[in-house]
Amino acid sequence: MKKEFSLMDFLNMLKKHLKLVAVLPIIGCILALSYSLLLVTPKYTASSIILIQNFGAINSGESSTDDYRVYSSDLQASATLAKNCSILFAADPDMRKVLGTSKMSVSSIDESNFMNITITADNPQVAADTANKIAEMAYDVYLEAFKTGSVSIIYEAEAPLKPSSPNVVKNGLFGIIGGLVIAFVISFIIEISDNTIKKDDDLYKLYNIPVFAEIIDFTSAEGRVNKR
Repeated sequence: MKKEFSLMDFLNMLKKHLKLVAVLPIIGCILALSYSLLLVTPKYTASSIILIQNFGAINSGESSTDDYRVYSSDLQASATLAKNCSILFAADPDMRKVLGTSKMSVSSIDESNFMNITITADNPQVAADTANKIAEMAYDVYLEAFKTGSVSIIYEAEAPLKPSSPNVVKNGLFGIIGGLVIAFVISFIIEISDNTIKKDDDLYKLYNIPVFAEIIDFTSAEGRVNKR
């Protein structure tokens, strides 16, 4: 017969396996913190801001599929502008040399022509220097591709004081939650696998027969106390 599991049974289960519920979250937190602090290489993020202004459409009698061609109507949309600049900067060989092993992303700020150049690197100063170098190179790379417009540096990146990843606090909380989940699962499996009868109510639930008397087990510690 299937064993019922009520809220009271759940609370009793937690009380019974209190050590397990208390220890596993601590172990999970320690493992998560150890992983974040010892095994994961810290990443630092720095950002510079540039302003890209368009001065009109490209007027050319010749067209070539090898050229980057963007019209005024396209450049007025910041999402399109950010996407174009992101592809352009990532494809430029000189910028790729500057990036090295660092990662770059280009995004628009508040749906405007202000572009945020974000660099993620293993070293905070490298992240800042790379972001500023990319911002300096943006003018020549942009004009070489689009032949019109202007690029201005609005904000120079500074070396971050703390890493952007890993998030040690967040990982520690995940470790605690994971430990709790594992403790609940183990406790629940132990309880539903236990077919022994511990209460009078268990007999009534199983056989629908009320219990009128009990026989004390004098071999147990509780039975010896009652015998006295």
